[in-house]
Amino acid sequence: MRLSGASSMEDVAFHRCVRHKQWSKSKVISFVPPDGKFKLATFRAHGALRLPLRVEPKIRMNTGGGNVCIRVTPLDLSSKPLTDVRLVLRCSKLVASAALSADAGRVVFDDTLKTCTWSIGTMKPSVTVELSGTLVLPAGVQVEQPTLAVEFSQQGWTPSGIKITELAISKVDYAPFKGVRYIVKSGTVEIRT
Repeated sequence: MRLSGASSMEDVAFHRCVRHKQWSKSKVISFVPPDGKFKLATFRAHGALRLPLRVEPKIRMNTGGGNVCIRVTPLDLSSKPLTDVRLVLRCSKLVASAALSADAGRVVFDDTLKTCTWSIGTMKPSVTVELSGTLVLPAGVQVEQPTLAVEFSQQGWTPSGIKITELAISKVDYAPFKGVRYIVKSGTVEIRT
């Protein structure tokens, strides 16, 4: 199996079925797959990583409260839609209440944790959605800007640009199905507002 962009891989850890000499010599992953499901490799990619969406938070906090406006636009990086999109706005424990609404998805403010969860779901490319409203603070209190955590899932795209370019299967007595499926699930993506 050959990869494009293999030079950007670091801290690579392979399953024990991988022949390490092949990888070290020519950056080819050669292996005999074990029975059942298994994770072939884990790695970190260095260089510029692109998110499949653009998040534009405009949050202005002052004494007594603040205004919130967050726009989310998926980028056209794959033929598949962006799924499981969710944003979590983590506010100060001093926030008394929130009046937030969105033009897509569902917005829930948890008064105990002081978080606003915006579950957007599936997004089509170039369709911008917006969350807006106000946060209320006790009189005369000023707090730090909230942080924003972003979660998503994307099929057919990789943030690092690393892709399988060649997949060869040998020494089998049947016609194998050769296919590759890319699914990206966000880890912790935090945006400082």
